[in-house]
Amino acid sequence: MKRPSSSLVSTPPSHPNPDSKTILEHQEQQQRLLQQQQEQLQNQSFSSPQQQKEEQQKQQQPFFNILTPSALYEGLNQYVIGQHRVKMALSANVHNHYRRVENARANALAARNLAAQEEEREAAAADDAESAASGGAGAGAMSELSPIGLKFDKMGLDGGLKEPLPKSSSTSTSTSTSTSTTIELDKSNIILLGPTGSGKTLMAKTLAKLCDVPLAICDATSLTQAGYVGEDVESILFKLYIESGMDLEKTENGIVYLDEVDKISRKSESASITRDVSGEGVQQALLKIIEGSVVNVPKEGGRKNPRGDFIAIDTTNILFIAGGAFSGLEKVINQRIDASSIGFGAKLPKNLKDVKVQTNYFESAQPSDLAAYGLIPEFIGRFPLIVSTIALDEKALIDVMTKPKNSLVKQYEHLFNLNGIEFHCTVGALKEIAAVAAKRGTGARGLRAITENLLVDAFFVTPSLTDVNCIYVDRACIKGVRQPILLRGKMTLGKFLKKVGDDDEEEGEEEGEEAKIKEIQLEKGQIEVVDAHEFLGFEQQQQEEDVGDDEDPKFA
Repeated sequence: MKRPSSSLVSTPPSHPNPDSKTILEHQEQQQRLLQQQQEQLQNQSFSSPQQQKEEQQKQQQPFFNILTPSALYEGLNQYVIGQHRVKMALSANVHNHYRRVENARANALAARNLAAQEEEREAAAADDAESAASGGAGAGAMSELSPIGLKFDKMGLDGGLKEPLPKSSSTSTSTSTSTSTTIELDKSNIILLGPTGSGKTLMAKTLAKLCDVPLAICDATSLTQAGYVGEDVESILFKLYIESGMDLEKTENGIVYLDEVDKISRKSESASITRDVSGEGVQQALLKIIEGSVVNVPKEGGRKNPRGDFIAIDTTNILFIAGGAFSGLEKVINQRIDASSIGFGAKLPKNLKDVKVQTNYFESAQPSDLAAYGLIPEFIGRFPLIVSTIALDEKALIDVMTKPKNSLVKQYEHLFNLNGIEFHCTVGALKEIAAVAAKRGTGARGLRAITENLLVDAFFVTPSLTDVNCIYVDRACIKGVRQPILLRGKMTLGKFLKKVGDDDEEEGEEEGEEAKIKEIQLEKGQIEVVDAHEFLGFEQQQQEEDVGDDEDPKFA
């Protein structure tokens, strides 16, 4: 047999060519890796920003209500009578304050988002550089093996792209937006001057309710300087923390009302030898808290303990309202405006006890007057807005008892209605109550003191009687002529008013003339005067008769 020639026999190469099946598998693997990387990039560019946008919207939505000044004013009108100038100033200031808080939240959120985007870009650039460095050698070897490897020259074996991806337009937009100048807004705390019972505390409560923010009402008279008997100034922040449900974010956006702030004034303008721990010392301790700083508050309240736990509360966005009667401030203002003089054109001395004179003086109060009264200049400087309330006259006091949403008459009507009893107070009775409260000088707070003492017997007797239809209060009851009248049995309020009419006549024009008191004919079981003593005597006699019937004859 003849051997084949050497030219027809092919010798195996020293480096065999890669199998087509292996190349196809490698190609498919690279395509899968590339597809996975593209999906990751799509998720990062579409899904994650959407989720981040939703989270940002949740973070941007404040928990408090930002109402317009007119809406706040209308809300105050439902609870507070008069004080139009004060309500306008408070509404505008509170609206601006929470706009400022919203602006600060938006700026902080934009800064966090910008920092996160910078970190993502730096991380992506580092990953691209690492993948390019690790994939270069594998791509070169593959290109030597097959022309298919040329397709993978621009990517690593792990699918990482060597060339950086173009930046999205959103990134450039955010960068340009971040370069814009942001303006930081300062807060404007408020000092409320005015006589007692003029609605200072009620306005602060109503504003907190309308804005849906926590409110802490603190009595400044109980505060002392650190290290002395009394409450530390940090206790006001702990009260706000409790009112907010121990929510730190709500605490840092709440309202603190410092009541009776005029009681912490220093005793004299000259330097005192002894330390004023409850006056000037408290004002100095409040300076940083009111201005805005991070304050460490004991977690359990009470005194500071170096070994205890603390809560760091930032007071930058807490609105402080300081209120006080500032009794005697009119004298300080009088010395500045209407100094006594002699000769032609001299100003006559004014009656400082007159309500209208006090109101006019309080409206013209200046920081120098408060400094002369006893507040230190540093404390006054942290309250840019100074507004004053006016004393309520008799007409305003009548409106206080009837018009507000939570008025005194409406409260009594609801309270007696819980027992199925009507409550009727005549116009003459309302006028008499307002006149008594105006003479006492206690303002709106004095109204309840008058009515509570009047209705004690009625509150005691009526829950035990089942046939009482109405309680009738007229001018004679307020003057102390008789107790309120009970309408019982078949006698209803409508029938009674047709019979006697309403007590609405005015007082006599001449000074000292007594108003006419209508004489009401009493009828047993129909029209009776509230008599708690008779009611108690009847019950006591009935109890004695019941005890006597139960006694055993052997022990009689």
